[in-house]
Amino acid sequence: MLRNPIIGQYVEALTDPFRIFRTLGEVVPERDAYGEPLFWSGNYSVIFKVRCADGKYYALKCYTRLPRHAAAVYASLGGGTVPYLVPARFLPDEIYLCEHSGGGAYYPVTLMEWVEGESLGGRLARLCRNGDRTGLKELARAFDRMALWLLESDFAHGDLKQDNLMVDRQGRLRLIDYDGAYIGELAGRKAEVIGSPAYQYPSRDADFFGKAIDDYPIALISLSLHALALDPSLFGRYHDGENIIFDAAEVNRGKSALFDRLMREWARCGASALVVLGAGCSIRRRK
Repeated sequence: MLRNPIIGQYVEALTDPFRIFRTLGEVVPERDAYGEPLFWSGNYSVIFKVRCADGKYYALKCYTRLPRHAAAVYASLGGGTVPYLVPARFLPDEIYLCEHSGGGAYYPVTLMEWVEGESLGGRLARLCRNGDRTGLKELARAFDRMALWLLESDFAHGDLKQDNLMVDRQGRLRLIDYDGAYIGELAGRKAEVIGSPAYQYPSRDADFFGKAIDDYPIALISLSLHALALDPSLFGRYHDGENIIFDAAEVNRGKSALFDRLMREWARCGASALVVLGAGCSIRRRK
């Protein structure tokens, strides 16, 4: 196997995807106005929207660096229906990449059903732009229901953020991207994906890997959503493209003026649930 494929190799392969897949057969990528495959890149992978032989659309994830836990995570989740999760399969040695110097090798991919809808960030932008407090309140409650399932589950996502939460056409929240997930059989292992700094507890590192890894981002996201339901204008003023309205590091260091102001306002008006939730987000790092 070649070492560390680059995005360009995958784009080149998907440009003319004839007989490059070991088991998937005919795969047709979505293309842009110039006829090139559409793709979205991340820290460890590139994702293509493709149509497979069954006529359905999927997210085809191709890795530039494969997390060691990926095969175990996707095998554990299986392809069945689990609340809030999207059916996905890990396919080892599936896509063939050529080397310009000659030869080539097969590489693993993940195939996940394509979720038609909006990212959480996209839905928030639209609801806040329209000042839709009712829609924002419903979204906050939907997130809290999903959060309760996560907290009671043996599964932890590991990288909760606006881009990894989708709102489908039925209005349901769906989690995507499980490369950083924790499952019971990984107990005692180290994390390979730490998650976005804007959402994670600042002292989280590779050794902090277990059922509790979602607790802090759950609290921060829930607090953000309920704050927007009370004042949608906060999104336009404090959303920086990565966060929702709060930055985890600033909150934890006591450097978020917005967080401090909202906590004072909620305390004055008796919003005790938000105050308690916020207190969990502002726990300082231990020396």
